[in-house]
Amino acid sequence: GAALVAEVLRRTSSEDGKCFAASEYGAALSCLCGSDASKQGALVAEVQRYCNDRKFPKVGDKKLIAIYFQALFLNEIVDNDGFENWLESEDESIPGKSTALFQTTEFITLINEEIVEEEVVEEGDIEEEDEGDEIDAPMSTM
Repeated sequence: GAALVAEVLRRTSSEDGKCFAASEYGAALSCLCGSDASKQGALVAEVQRYCNDRKFPKVGDKKLIAIYFQALFLNEIVDNDGFENWLESEDESIPGKSTALFQTTEFITLINEEIVEEEVVEEGDIEEEDEGDEIDAPMSTM
């Protein structure tokens, strides 16, 4: 997955993340990484390398690395666990981690908030179901 993303980024001039769409290379990348967080993390690190090699460019008022991260996430190539794997990685062989973290803070915060919201909703669903059972239970008048 990481080797393919490096080649895709090298060969395409996609500055909008469309190269990660399923109709482009997204399906292949998703297939190669699957739900393996370490493979997804390696793919994210390769995007970091690519952006670092290009001095973390901007596209209009947006940072290219943030565009790519969002595209990877929205196209379901890298999930929360994959980004978490990248965040927690202590591999210093790929330069630019601190800049990548700085430029993607808003995105990372957003997906982390999404996880928290999903957990709250799931907990709320359980509570509602429990309350519903109480309401549906027959009441004895005697």
